[in-house]
Amino acid sequence: MTLSETDASFPDPSVVFATDHGTVHRLSDRLVRITLGDLRWTLPPEAVHDLHEATHSLAGDVYRCGNDCRWQLRGPGQSVVVLCSTEVLRLDTLLHGATAMLELDGILRGADIAPPTGNRAERCPEDDAVAEG
Repeated sequence: MTLSETDASFPDPSVVFATDHGTVHRLSDRLVRITLGDLRWTLPPEAVHDLHEATHSLAGDVYRCGNDCRWQLRGPGQSVVVLCSTEVLRLDTLLHGATAMLELDGILRGADIAPPTGNRAERCPEDDAVAEG
């Protein structure tokens, strides 16, 4: 079986990382968009790591909070957002995955290995054997 260009099993190649609650999209080589609920940030990929560090620090405090607290997070451009405990944890998870994927993307690009785009037909040697047999 071969995969076609319209095969819905390919994920959106612009998605860096996604959870049930948010998504990080690559808009260009210079920008990513972070979406979590009503929260939306557009920033350079290298700023995702710094934002994750800030969020991860808050996430540690969330675990020590006995009930649902409100948290202030300084985001890109010195903006401050107020998040509930659940939102802090969800954002931390999203940014953790996005940071890892952006790091992997940098390694692949550095090794001149193109990440899969999902927009071309792929063939496996096993496909040819099945077609001939």
